[in-house]
Amino acid sequence: MKIKNVTAIWILSSNDSVPQITYKGITERIENISEEEIKNIVKEFPELFQEEIPSKHLVQWKVLMNQGSNRPKWIAKSNTQEEDIKNLNTCDIFRNRFRNSIESEPLSYNLIEWGINYINEYFNQ
Repeated sequence: MKIKNVTAIWILSSNDSVPQITYKGITERIENISEEEIKNIVKEFPELFQEEIPSKHLVQWKVLMNQGSNRPKWIAKSNTQEEDIKNLNTCDIFRNRFRNSIESEPLSYNLIEWGINYINEYFNQ
């Protein structure tokens, strides 16, 4: 099951329109996984993921979210959007190691494939 979760997180973090991903957002997109499990996966694979985002990137992202764009679905659906955005900390957010700015484009097919192959080799050694 762990290989499926790592792969799913890799794909989501590679393809999302917004490079910053909240741990809470992943729990709503992958069945039966907790924020703690996601944090452990992200921590276990530093070659694939960055555990936190820099505070300056969080500030920039919050500005965009407060302007109505780049909101995670769980925030967009919330009745307390402004409060949810305000309460986000750098430790609530991770990103793909290869998407290191708030404006990074989704990864190329070749890089996504490399990650999938890496994950498969890691678990099938």
